[in-house]
Formats: sequence, structure tokens, C-alpha cells
Amino acid sequence: MIKPFDDVKNYQSYWIDLEDYLDLLDPHIGEKTAMQLGRTDIRVKEYWKQLDVTLFQNEGTVDIPDISLWDPGMILMNNRAYKFLSDFFEPYGEFLPCNVLGREGYLFHCLNIREFKNDEVTYRIHEDIYIEVESLSFPPDMKDHVIIGINKMHAKLYFSDEVAKVIEKENLKGLLLIRDLGVCFPY
Repeated sequence: MIKPFDDVKNYQSYWIDLEDYLDLLDPHIGEKTAMQLGRTDIRVKEYWKQLDVTLFQNEGTVDIPDISLWDPGMILMNNRAYKFLSDFFEPYGEFLPCNVLGREGYLFHCLNIREFKNDEVTYRIHEDIYIEVESLSFPPDMKDHVIIGINKMHAKLYFSDEVAKVIEKENLKGLLLIRDLGVCFPY
């Protein structure tokens, strides 16, 4: 499995206005659930209406991504990224249409949630406080292409090697793909 991060040193990130997002979902699932949606398996497609996606200016960047992360379990992508990744992601969540910089795009909401078992994760602990994840492992027979992994510290998105190969082969811009699953910050 691969751990994706936004490549904030080289690309801007896609962004949805939180007020627009909450105005859309709050009446149906509540504000608290909407703010934690990327960590739940609650489907929202029936309530969804196309939202505008803008750019978050990461300092020193000008290049526009094809794909970026938005909350754990949520991925914003332009139509080009969707074309190459949709078959991999479709079984594991829902695609929510968006207007990405004036063009067709999508917010992918991953519904494939897995809590790590005690024998799959180790932590650095200081005085009974979890400091950081030291290591993670997935079962060797896992075939999922995208998953939200939840441990005692946080929820993170993970991709299969096949997804990483497609991102690299098709030169989809915007993400760093890290093989060391214990890395919390890639920079």
C-alpha cells in the first residue's frame, strides 16, 4: 500500500468552500457528521449538488494539480484524473460531481474504512501519550485499491500499488506517493 500526501511544495491544492459544503450537507446529515464525512461510510450522493472547486494557494506554488486530498477519505480530481482512476476507485466509494476550475471534476468520498488491529500498528508513546505512528502493515492478501485506515491517532488514505503505478504512468500531478506507511509528514 502507498500513502498519498498533497505535494504542497510543487502544486496548489484543490479546495471546496466549507460554507457551501456545509450549507449543502448540514440539513441532511448534520454539521458535525459533514465535517467528519471523510471518516465515515455515510453515503451523500442523493443529497449532493455540484459544488465549485477552487485552489488553495500553497506558498511558492503556481502549478495546478490533477488530483489532491481534501480531508481524510476525500479526493478532489479533475476529469483527467477521474478518467484514469475511476475504475480503481468506484467499488470503494462514491463520486460526487464538482465544478473544478470551471470544468467537470469530482470529489471522491471513500467508503472503504478499516480500523487497524493492534498487531498491524505500532506507536511511539511518551508517558502514556501516543506521539506518532511508528509502523503500519496491511494483510498481505489485501486487494483493495483505496482505503481509509484508522488507528488510535488519525485516519489516513492509502492506495494500492496499482493505483500508484497509474498515477505515475499517466503523470497525474498533485500528490506525493510514499511507501513508508509510518511517515506522518513527507517534508
